[in-house]
Amino acid sequence: MAKYTYLIFLLLILSCDRHIDVQPTDLPKGTIRDIPLVENRQLMLDVGRKYFSMDYLKIIIRNMAWYKLNTLHLHFTEWSGF
Repeated sequence: MAKYTYLIFLLLILSCDRHIDVQPTDLPKGTIRDIPLVENRQLMLDVGRKYFSMDYLKIIIRNMAWYKLNTLHLHFTEWSGF
């Protein structure tokens, strides 16, 4: 069954390759606006209940930059008087 699936995909790729005639100058042009919808984009991490290593926190901060998050909220304790 799997070998027939690969054969079908191969035939589809080969049949599509004949009909596509795209030149490098045929790409559409436009403007990309990558602006977040909200001003405050944050991640809350509960370090009061679970231990996180510094290496993991650095990975979290790198991922926040990738997803364009601008606030890291560290929740240290459950004590309301703090």
